Amino acid sequence: FKEDILIGRHPTLADVVLADPTVSARHARILRQATGFQLLDLGSTNGTYLNGKRIQEGALHENDVIRLGATTLVLQFPRASQHTLATRGED
Repeated sequence: FKEDILIGRHPTLADVVLADPTVSARHARILRQATGFQLLDLGSTNGTYLNGKRIQEGALHENDVIRLGATTLVLQFPRASQHTLATRGED
């Protein structure tokens, strides 16, 4: 797992590319730290939401719901050695 993951719309800048016009080119970053994972908004136009609350920075936990633009992601840790982001469809 990388220490720093960039999420955004730009195909060459972002590690996780979201094909969503409401997501900024460089929207948010997930940082791995000794104490866990942090989600940071990178000055995005439409904001970064963690469990329904707009944030600039927040601690991440398993099954947290992250919304970037119109895209919703759920943080899942299926195995202790593998960390993933799963995309959940909009209702």
